[in-house]
Amino acid sequence: MKPQVDASKRDRDRSFRTRNSKLETRNSKLGIGLVGCGRVGTATALGLKQAGHRIVWVKDIDPKAERKAEHLLLRRQRARSKEQRAKTPLAVDVILIATPDSQIAAASREIADSLSPSQTVVHFSGALTSQTIQNPKSKIQNPGVLALHPVMTFPKCGIRVSTTKSPRHQGARKERIDGNRWESVDGVTTECGIPKGTYFSLEGNRKGLDVGKRLVRDLGGRAFVVRAEDKPLFHAACVFVSNFLDALVDAGIELCKEVGIERAMAYRVLEPLIQQTLKNIAKQDTAQALSGPIERGDVDTVRKHLAAITRRRPELVQLYEALAGQTLALAARKLRGRKRQ
Repeated sequence: MKPQVDASKRDRDRSFRTRNSKLETRNSKLGIGLVGCGRVGTATALGLKQAGHRIVWVKDIDPKAERKAEHLLLRRQRARSKEQRAKTPLAVDVILIATPDSQIAAASREIADSLSPSQTVVHFSGALTSQTIQNPKSKIQNPGVLALHPVMTFPKCGIRVSTTKSPRHQGARKERIDGNRWESVDGVTTECGIPKGTYFSLEGNRKGLDVGKRLVRDLGGRAFVVRAEDKPLFHAACVFVSNFLDALVDAGIELCKEVGIERAMAYRVLEPLIQQTLKNIAKQDTAQALSGPIERGDVDTVRKHLAAITRRRPELVQLYEALAGQTLALAARKLRGRKRQ
């Protein structure tokens, strides 16, 4: 005679196993392949490796870039030939396409017919949507697709190899991770990765968004979703505050050079002003943080600026006028805010 099993206990056990299974799935490590070994792709792959995921293969049309990424991302794994890696593009859960925007569609077409519905393909373009990696002619239906854009700048991804090693570090394998610096005590130091707290915009299908949220979480970042039609506009916002800021600082340095201040010194002179301006903006609205001659209504000073720039650096006049117009609108907003108080 079979022993009687309490139905409520059986249901509780089943419920526990189900929850535990979901937890294991959510926390399991992913196999990742990387197409394009530039700054963004390498930094992302490195961050995911630090989080415990497995970088299975890397690929780049530039052999030098590929070797560098292999050394950084695969140097702890068993060496495999390019032929072996070429045969196993599907032995991963996520494929990161980190090529220039103009090459993303071509890269996705190369792998389209080899994908399975369980896989997710990710690209990093700020302006292109996930449709760029959706191939309607593909035999495989409904893989995850995701446009994952880190709201961060990546000026370099360097590797430093020490020329000397202490005897006690010979053959050592232990690594230390500190912020976005990844240091190996065997003499290899990498300055690469994504700073903790970085925001990422996500756009894709449901599976892609689910995978994207997990990747961002494991990178120590913060995710938010944007609509496909809004991606170019949001990317333009990023360009304004990053690339254009770079150009603005350079314009200021160029004007300093005109009065005899060398470039390196010019930046040292301007840096405290730049940093304090950013701090003011962080503490309050941009309009409230505004100061200077336009905010004060000092028309004479603005005229002197334009006259001097016209004489010495006429190519910057149009830039000054465009920014003056935007600053005037900001000053008007600040004045309206004062009147309402």
